[in-house]
Amino acid sequence: AFEIGGSYAFAFDLFGEPMQVEPLVRYSQLTITNLPEQFDVPQSWDREQILFALLLRPLAALELKVEYLILTERAGMSVEGHTAVKDNQLLVQILFRTDIGVHR
Repeated sequence: AFEIGGSYAFAFDLFGEPMQVEPLVRYSQLTITNLPEQFDVPQSWDREQILFALLLRPLAALELKVEYLILTERAGMSVEGHTAVKDNQLLVQILFRTDIGVHR
């Protein structure tokens, strides 16, 4: 198994307010060698993942995260003859921070 990725945050002012944008890309791969590949046992599948994400921070207390995950899974063969699983994922998340400016 391995994973490699990178991101870079860009900061700038937008209408006088600080704004941050961070694109992110990650690639990971998992090869299962200790289990026979079976369609009905997801733990036995080899996986390859590519993640594209964009983090937007328009305010110190607000973050918008949009991620798209492309999954390639070698799932073995099902009783019906299927060998692939379509499981790409989209995540949209809004995070509100309530501890901004609080000193501990």
